Amino acid sequence: MLRVKRNTFPEYPGVAYAHPGDLVEWRAAGINRLELCRANDTSNFPKVLWSITRPNQQEDFKSGPIGVIAQNKGKGWVLELEEVQEVENV
Repeated sequence: MLRVKRNTFPEYPGVAYAHPGDLVEWRAAGINRLELCRANDTSNFPKVLWSITRPNQQEDFKSGPIGVIAQNKGKGWVLELEEVQEVENV
């Protein structure tokens, strides 16, 4: 399971956004795409928080990248994920 560690990208009304602390997971989206969705979103069409091309299309890519996955250095925006072992009940 993954958790959003840092997200300084701007938030827009009506657009899915990943807040720090949100639990997320990568899901396959076709042959060569991965979508980052909230872990508790079980709908058939989950809201996509981020989308990337798979780094290696030949591998059975199940987990997706962790760490800094997106960055705009000029504006200081960054999206960073961290792996969590257990989910704490809050």
